[in-house]
Amino acid sequence: MQRHFLPALALFMALFSHSASAQTAPATPAAGGQAFTTQAVAVDPATLSGANNTTIILWGITPAVKIDTVEGIRARVYLDDMMGGRAIRCMPMTGTFAAGATLQARCVTSDDRDLGLQMLGAGIATVDRMDITGSDLAQQYLGAERQARIGRRGIWDMKNATSPTPTANAITPAMLGGLPLWVLAWGALAIPFAGFLALALIMHLGLRKLITLQRYQLAGTQKRERQLKEREKYVIASALESEVMTNRAKLDAFLTIYEEMLKSLRDPSKTPKYQRAGDIVHEKPALTRTVFDAHVDKLDLLGPQLSSELAALYNMVVPNPDYKMLEPEVPIAKAQELVDRIVRNAEKLLEPMDKVAGALAVIVRDKRGAVTAPE
Repeated sequence: MQRHFLPALALFMALFSHSASAQTAPATPAAGGQAFTTQAVAVDPATLSGANNTTIILWGITPAVKIDTVEGIRARVYLDDMMGGRAIRCMPMTGTFAAGATLQARCVTSDDRDLGLQMLGAGIATVDRMDITGSDLAQQYLGAERQARIGRRGIWDMKNATSPTPTANAITPAMLGGLPLWVLAWGALAIPFAGFLALALIMHLGLRKLITLQRYQLAGTQKRERQLKEREKYVIASALESEVMTNRAKLDAFLTIYEEMLKSLRDPSKTPKYQRAGDIVHEKPALTRTVFDAHVDKLDLLGPQLSSELAALYNMVVPNPDYKMLEPEVPIAKAQELVDRIVRNAEKLLEPMDKVAGALAVIVRDKRGAVTAPE
């Protein structure tokens, strides 16, 4: 009985497997700095660990295999074998090669093989569309992915199981003639049950493939969102640093003027200017806050502490401060008290302004790369 039943079951499962594989085929999933040469090892199919604790993300590609699987390990070894322990030459696409830095770069081996193109051509990686948009290399990278797909290499190798030859395994009336009725009845029930079991297995495997594909797509989306946030953080920090430094220069000039005025008021040998024709004094320095007001809803990108310090600083920044008239009849003591208060209030801005400027400079410096590694 087993000899007659198994060929029929194999035929049923092969037909369902062929149908499922046909329906679940996987979907096709800034200017840099100075070029550098470094020794590197593969961390995963798209990431290298270079000299001075640097992390190099291969530009233009996304791993097409899960990192912690056998396929992921093979992809990493393939990347290591291409480098062969020899130095590679890279051109940064975002960021700068520096000690401890993380950057995106296009890298080639000692025999001028582009690592990203090789991974695409082997079907181990797919093109990161966001990276290559607007690049001169877009067609070259897309072409490498297309050739891997046409050649069915790597993830594009979708081999179908060969269906058994119907004539060789067909169940004929002659085979059934000598079987007891209970065996025939059991077989009639077992075959549909086996079909349902095979269908459930196929659906389970198809669901797993779908979940895996969704995870890859989610990981790619999250990667792009992190990159966009980092770029936006850098732009905001750079603009705020420029505005704070401009205000610092205005504050220094304001303090110089009013400290000189206070010194003149305290000199008994001089007649104060205001006693001759009156004078105007501003209660606070006139500072700018255009950049801060334009990005106040995105300060959380800079972190909770720095955003809080920026808000506290700009609470004291006044673009159009009030002014007072010093009439000639105002007593000299009153005039000295007023100017002294103006100076002391302005000096309170120095410490928070310097603290915020330093924190913003760290963000900008880390993005640009503090140290450029020699070639």
